[in-house]
Amino acid sequence: MDWYGVSVLKKLSLVFVILFTSLLIANEEARELRIRILGALAHTVTGKSLPYVYLDEPNIKNLDTKKYGFILIQQCKKADVIFTHKADTILKECPTLDDKMLFTLSYRDYITHEEQAIGAFFWQKGRPNIILNKRLIQHYHIQLPQEYDKYVE
Repeated sequence: MDWYGVSVLKKLSLVFVILFTSLLIANEEARELRIRILGALAHTVTGKSLPYVYLDEPNIKNLDTKKYGFILIQQCKKADVIFTHKADTILKECPTLDDKMLFTLSYRDYITHEEQAIGAFFWQKGRPNIILNKRLIQHYHIQLPQEYDKYVE
């Protein structure tokens, strides 16, 4: 027993539970922000109120995304927008991207596939980063809101 009749082990357990709960809440908030940004990007580049989005992240596959402004689908061929960590794989599954917008989910993948990717969305140093490909924005005749100008390169 320690002071106030509480053992050190119980105190450490309580601290661990509080820290673990805080991390879970922070992780859920980051996930929520990530999904909101995906929805905003999909809506902005397609101009559709509920675009079809393919996302190759298994932990989001069963999420109801309509409240975030997009419909999550399981096949890239039916998507309006594709968000992927593996652009090489997607380009093999959906070789013609003429009617689809491809976003990579890493900077390295964006640089590798800059000719096909309309943009990138990735986390760096705990913050979301967005890059929009100026050439493809112009090619698709996308009218971006002014607040997106800082992401165009």
